Amino acid sequence: MNANNRRSCALPAEVLVSIVTALDPTHRGVVRNVSRDWRVAVRAVAEAGEGVGLAGSGGFRLHASSLCDSLNLVKWAMETQDRPWTPQQWMEKAAEVGQREVVEWFRGQGHPLTEATCAAAAGGGQLTTLQWIRAHGCEWDDRTCAAAARGGHWGVLQWARAMGCPWDEKVCAHAAERGHLQVLQWAKEQGCRLNGRLCMSAAIRAGDLELIQWLRLQGIFMSENDCAAAAEAGHFEVLQWMRTTNCRWDKRVCNGAARSGHLEILQWARSQGCPVDDTVCMSAAEGGHLAVLQWAREQGCGWDEGTCGAAAARGHMEMLQWAREQGCPS
Repeated sequence: MNANNRRSCALPAEVLVSIVTALDPTHRGVVRNVSRDWRVAVRAVAEAGEGVGLAGSGGFRLHASSLCDSLNLVKWAMETQDRPWTPQQWMEKAAEVGQREVVEWFRGQGHPLTEATCAAAAGGGQLTTLQWIRAHGCEWDDRTCAAAARGGHWGVLQWARAMGCPWDEKVCAHAAERGHLQVLQWAKEQGCRLNGRLCMSAAIRAGDLELIQWLRLQGIFMSENDCAAAAEAGHFEVLQWMRTTNCRWDKRVCNGAARSGHLEILQWARSQGCPVDDTVCMSAAEGGHLAVLQWAREQGCGWDEGTCGAAAARGHMEMLQWAREQGCPS
C-alpha cells in the first residue's frame, strides 16, 4: 500500500484513542507497530494519569505531552477537548520533545515562537529544534541556558553560549540540583556565577555526595541547616561524611530524621551525641512514624500535648491512640 492509500485509511485520532483504551494491555504492543499515530495513541493511554492530562475515553486522563508526537492527535485534542492546553503550551511541549512539525503547524496558525519555546527545546536537549527556532528569528533569554543545565544537556548549553545566549547563576543552581557535575564544572570554568549556598543546598537535598565534595573543595562551607536537610531527606552517607568534616549540627537533625521516619539515622545521630529534646516526639507524630515515636520514648524523650495534637491534625489515629494509652498529655 502506498503512502497516499495509507493516509486515506487513517482513522480519526479520537477513534484511535478509543480503540487503544478498550484493548487489553497485552495487545497494545501489536497495534503500536501499525503507524506513528497508533504508536503515539498507545503511549498516551499507557501514560494516562501522569502529569497534566486531557480527558480520554473510558475515564483515562491522556498525557498531553505524549500526544505531541503526532500532529493528528494534537489537532484532535485541540478540537475536541474541553480544557486543552493553550497553543503556547503545546508549542513548548512539542519543542521539548523535538516535534518540529507540531511547532511549525502552530506557527502557521499565527502563534509566535517565544523565549519560552527556546527554553523548552533546550530543556529537552533538542539542539536541532532550538537551532531551527533561532533561525526563524526567535529571541531567547537566560531561561534557555538554565533549562539546558537542568536537563544536563551540555552540548546544547555550549552551543547556546557560543551563540551569545545570556545566562546567570540559575545555570549552576539547576545543574547542582539535578546532579550534573560536569555541566556545573564547565559553567564555572566559563565564568558563570556560582551561588555557593544555593548549589550546596540543592546538592544536599539531592544526596549527591560527589557534587557536595566538589563544592566543598571550592571553599563552600556547610552549616547546621545542611546537616538537618540531609537527615530529613534520608541521605545517611552524606550526613556521615559531613560530620567527618566537623560540620556542626543541632536538634533539627534528630527532628528531621524523626519526621521523615529515618530511624537508623536518628539512632546513629544520637549515638554520636547529636542534641535532642522533647520536640522529637512531636516530629515523629507529624510524620506518622509510630516506630520512631516508640523508640524515642524508650530513650527517655519527653512529650507534651504537641505530640497528640500533631498526630490528630494529620489523621494518624493509630499513633494518637497509642500515645493516649501511654499517658501522653492532650
